Amino acid sequence: LLQEVTRYNNLLQTTQLSLQTIDDAVKGLIVMSAEVEATGAAMLESIVPPLWLAVCYPTLKPLASWVEDLGERVKFFKDWIRTGIPKRIWAPAFFFHQSFLTGMLQNFARRTALPIDGLDFDFDVVGSVNEDIPENALVVYGFFMEGARWGDASIMELAPKTTFSIMDDICLIPKEASTPRKGADGILYECPVYKTRSRAGTLSTIGHSTNFIMSIYLPSKNDSEHWIKRGVALISQMD
Repeated sequence: LLQEVTRYNNLLQTTQLSLQTIDDAVKGLIVMSAEVEATGAAMLESIVPPLWLAVCYPTLKPLASWVEDLGERVKFFKDWIRTGIPKRIWAPAFFFHQSFLTGMLQNFARRTALPIDGLDFDFDVVGSVNEDIPENALVVYGFFMEGARWGDASIMELAPKTTFSIMDDICLIPKEASTPRKGADGILYECPVYKTRSRAGTLSTIGHSTNFIMSIYLPSKNDSEHWIKRGVALISQMD
């Protein structure tokens, strides 16, 4: 949580300082630098300025939608700090999902005295937080499914003339990697989860993709190849 707050504070400070600099330049108090000019030009075109994107989470949103989304993200973490960990975690809010996921496994490892490198996640799509949630598990929400939809306890074809659907809540359940996954006796589709619809990313200095988050195994009545051909994936943030 501290790492996420630090990243958001840095982003907010960068945007505030940038806007103040533009205001000063327009008033003639400072020289209009190339950076200030580029930031102003991007805003006039409703594009998130490159200066902000440099310290921001991956996004394809236009400026107005991005500002609204940023406000919702900041509110989510403010509420978390004020009232404690929520029953449902808004997954898109994170800058760096891998830290959150690793933290879950670390907590489970401490409670069970199991080595963290031998742990993994199981997944269960849940209808509501009122369902029985296993101890050490957390429910996440906010994903969209591109190329398919969830229904009848499995992945299904999309409704006509649609390209994506809203995904149900997903329960993340830490487990030993050697333990079979729920539904392993049937067909499980290894569904990739991305931050944006572009799905493109680069490897960070610590070996994590800047766009790929994880794979979630979902029950299916069709073989995996069926969904791979349709490019089915979960997306954290729509354009």
